Amino acid sequence: MNYKIDPFCIEERIGNFNKIKLLAPTNYWNCGTRYLSRITNGMGPNTWWVNWCPGSVRNQILSLDVREAAVIHDYMYGLKHRGWSLKEHKAYKKLADDLFIANLMRIIENNYAIEKADIGFFGFLDRWYTKKSYQARKVLARDLYSLVVEYGDKAFFVGKHKIKRSVV
Repeated sequence: MNYKIDPFCIEERIGNFNKIKLLAPTNYWNCGTRYLSRITNGMGPNTWWVNWCPGSVRNQILSLDVREAAVIHDYMYGLKHRGWSLKEHKAYKKLADDLFIANLMRIIENNYAIEKADIGFFGFLDRWYTKKSYQARKVLARDLYSLVVEYGDKAFFVGKHKIKRSVV
């Protein structure tokens, strides 16, 4: 049975890497991790010099692994939809960016709940650090989202040469 799945169809499932319920296109959940590792690179541009630059974008926000949100985002950016208009491509880019921030916030919220429940020996200091790191991660996630929205066009439209111009 050969049928086409709507790329705008979003499904919530438990992720491959960090076992948190995340949002992604239905097609994404059918991909294996081996295939995903070939077509995605996590956060940041896929250039050799980025890995050598101190302070460059990694797959973590203050030591919290957010790789799966980045992999879902890369997967959506890499999809090529033949025959789509520019308006449809821009709507899909917005969806990819919105899912990116939603998934980042889900990961951060889940981690905060775990850290809050696991207050250690130092009590007050643990609570203070947990709250401050939670707030800082949310701010950094919003900053990452802003960067992706503002500067992600080049990465999104690479390889999508023949885009129909829609007459509005």
